[in-house]
Amino acid sequence: MATVRRPAFGAAHSLALVLAGRALLVFLAVFTLYGGTALLLGRTSSPPYAYFPEQAEAFLAGRLWIDPLPWTMDLTFANGHWYLPFPPLPALLLLPWVAVAGATGVNTVLFSCMLGAAAATVLFLILEQAARLGWVALPGDNRLLLVALLAMGSVQWQVALSGAVWHLGQEAGLVAVLLAVLLALTGRGPLLVGGALALAMLARSHLALTWPLLMGIVAQRWRDAGLSWPVVGWRLVGWTALAGVPLALAAGGLLSYNWARFGSPLDFGYTRQVLYDYHALKLMTWGWFSLHYLPENLHALLLALPRWEHGALRPDWNGMSVLLTTPALVLLPCARRPRLLVVAAWLAIVLLLVPLMTYYNTGYKQFGYRFSLDLMPAALLLLALASGRQLAGWVVALIGVGIVVNAWGVLAVYAR
Repeated sequence: MATVRRPAFGAAHSLALVLAGRALLVFLAVFTLYGGTALLLGRTSSPPYAYFPEQAEAFLAGRLWIDPLPWTMDLTFANGHWYLPFPPLPALLLLPWVAVAGATGVNTVLFSCMLGAAAATVLFLILEQAARLGWVALPGDNRLLLVALLAMGSVQWQVALSGAVWHLGQEAGLVAVLLAVLLALTGRGPLLVGGALALAMLARSHLALTWPLLMGIVAQRWRDAGLSWPVVGWRLVGWTALAGVPLALAAGGLLSYNWARFGSPLDFGYTRQVLYDYHALKLMTWGWFSLHYLPENLHALLLALPRWEHGALRPDWNGMSVLLTTPALVLLPCARRPRLLVVAAWLAIVLLLVPLMTYYNTGYKQFGYRFSLDLMPAALLLLALASGRQLAGWVVALIGVGIVVNAWGVLAVYAR
């Protein structure tokens, strides 16, 4: 009997172990960066406006409202109780921790740093898989520079150190979208890909608009495998139907959550939030979404700069241009191939910008434009595609500038 040889399996197993080890090193490096920065700046406990630990504690107690707190900013009062109007994913992720330690035993800064490190790690795996598929030609050290761009050269660094309610949703949603992209790149089934995006919806509902990027990845894989367009089209119909199941379940869950809290599936409780007078007036005058907000949001996204005040350069807390905080993104228009993937990524960015640019709030009391993190999965994939076989020296310099700018941002926001 001939001996059965499995060199391919052994080699693949070894490669998987090496990749897992590298991913672990990325996680530990970024977590050490975030955790060390938090310690140096004295961010050793949850901020006042964390809320999600209290929401997790409420879930464990079988209720939807949270106990009265000394502060009520951004909470909604209805039917004699205070509610957290934001989607519940961070609270769901915190359930095991809260079950063991209680809401007061949770450190949301630590939790946020873990989410930030997870986002960088999943991006690392995304770029590794894209390189294996032949879509990204950058060497390994250059791909790590793009991971550093997300971790330090974008507003992610400042957001990951926050632990506040608004930023926890941002972090959880970013990880879930990146996970969906990774699952699509590695050829996982539509239920898994759609399930990851459904999780993102449970953090920030509009992240479902990343859908074209996932479809583009799947279609590009099939085209690379030699399938004709008619076959790809028909297969996409079936893939979309299956991937849409967890998205529909997530949407149904959110609508049911609203109905149980406020008596209407379409009432998220946002219109009754406790807000600053400035924001409350805007809502009363122009509503939650309006083209009236377009100039202000475009300015925050692309044009806003620091201000010279009292003899010093200070951030504009309403937001600052992504071209200042992450200047390497100027390379995005250079992405050309694979064309299907490039078109899908740009379509996802455009769709995500629709609610962001018509939203009543730029992000407020922030460094940079924090909502830009919603665009980062598609934007960073485009950046990798646009970079060719090597990051140009000027692009590396721009990544460095972004790191310096965001280090300033971390100090400006958290140093006392």
